[in-house]
Amino acid sequence: MANIPLDLVNEVWLELTALSPAQLSTHIQSFRAAQPVLAGYVRAVEEGVFASDERGHLTLYAVWAFIVCHRAGRARREIDEETIEAMLAENEHLLHSIEAAPATDVMSTASTWTEKYQNLPLLGAMLHQAMQGNLEETRHVDDFLGLLTLHLKTIIDCLSLD
Repeated sequence: MANIPLDLVNEVWLELTALSPAQLSTHIQSFRAAQPVLAGYVRAVEEGVFASDERGHLTLYAVWAFIVCHRAGRARREIDEETIEAMLAENEHLLHSIEAAPATDVMSTASTWTEKYQNLPLLGAMLHQAMQGNLEETRHVDDFLGLLTLHLKTIIDCLSLD
């Protein structure tokens, strides 16, 4: 599996941000039709993690990931609950191992997985965009960033399996 190119990540983001609300809604509906189980996961996470005025961000990022992965030749099959659960468990384990690392080794532990993670351009761009808004003002940043990373990485990992 080849890396997702950063230029594709940026290209799709610029396209999405240039859309009218109606055009964006069409893309969201296409994502929901192609990936109904994953879209349900995204909706459940948004309802459980985000305040009502912040909902929609994760959906936008999921659509972004869907389009990027699809254009990169992935996201061709419908994601099922078992796949989501497996990716979520794997990512929870990864985050716990980073949290459990000695303070002197956190960067080394984190760099070990980021060096091998083929979807880092997409995940990094999403986290960058999320932290540009006011999300950090309403919660403890570290806890929220951990949750956001967990769920974004799970979405990306599911879509990039193909």
